[in-house]
Amino acid sequence: MIFEFVDFTGKGLDLGMEEFFPHLHGIAGDGCGNFWVVDLQADSTEWGPIYYVSHDLPVVIFQSPNWKHFLQEVAKFLCGLPGSIEEVHEGKKIGNWPDDPFAIPQQIAFESQNRVIREFAELVGPGFVIHDLRGAAPGRGFCWLSPILSG
Repeated sequence: MIFEFVDFTGKGLDLGMEEFFPHLHGIAGDGCGNFWVVDLQADSTEWGPIYYVSHDLPVVIFQSPNWKHFLQEVAKFLCGLPGSIEEVHEGKKIGNWPDDPFAIPQQIAFESQNRVIREFAELVGPGFVIHDLRGAAPGRGFCWLSPILSG
C-alpha cells in the first residue's frame, strides 16, 4: 500500500522544507518518510500543484496540477488502474538527477528573456539553481540535495 495517510488539512506535518515550499501543507504520506505536499499561499483561493517529496532519493517530483487531478489519480491507484501515483512513487518517471538538464543557474536565469524566471532569479542569491516546474508533466522534478553551482 502506498498511502499510510491522506489528510487535506496539512496539520501536524512539518517537513522543514521552507526553502522549497514556504507555505507547505503535507496532505499524504507513505509511512516511509515520503510525502505528497501542496504549497498554499496565504491569499490563495485555489489549491496549487501537488508534489511528491522523497528522502530516499532526495527529490521533489511534480505529481498533479491540482487537487482534483490528484484525487482522480489516487482513485485510479486504489482501483488498481495504471496512473501517475504509482509511477511517481516508484520512481518510474524519474529524470536525470543529479545532472538535470532543466536546472537553470541563477546567473543565467537573471538574464532570461522570460520575465517570471528573471524576476524570480532576482529574489535568490548567486549559486542557486532554479527549476521551473510550471506546466510540468507528472514525474518531472529535481534533486533537493543538488550541489550549489558556483561562479
